[in-house]
Amino acid sequence: MNDILFLKDVIRNLAATNSPQLPLLSNLFIIASQAHIVEDSIDKFLNRGKEVIGQQMSEEIIEHFYNTTKDVFVEALSKRFFTYSLEKPHLRVSFGPVGSDPHSLDKE
Repeated sequence: MNDILFLKDVIRNLAATNSPQLPLLSNLFIIASQAHIVEDSIDKFLNRGKEVIGQQMSEEIIEHFYNTTKDVFVEALSKRFFTYSLEKPHLRVSFGPVGSDPHSLDKE
């Protein structure tokens, strides 16, 4: 739970981005650096993180700081989770250009 509260504070203190050049939350990278531990349920793990962080952010704060709805914010948030593992190269995601799909895993 401490990680979730920490991320909530980090997100609230990020510079707001929401333009064609810098999409919403494009300056946020949430890295699951031990992804190999939960490899069989990584999607469930990442989705749960998105849900919990989304629940911690109030609609009023999202509208005030990011000038968008909570649904749009949570959708953008879901694209900011990445996996990384030294032990399992297929869990290393490509960080590609801003706006690209971060969930296309590199297959080695």
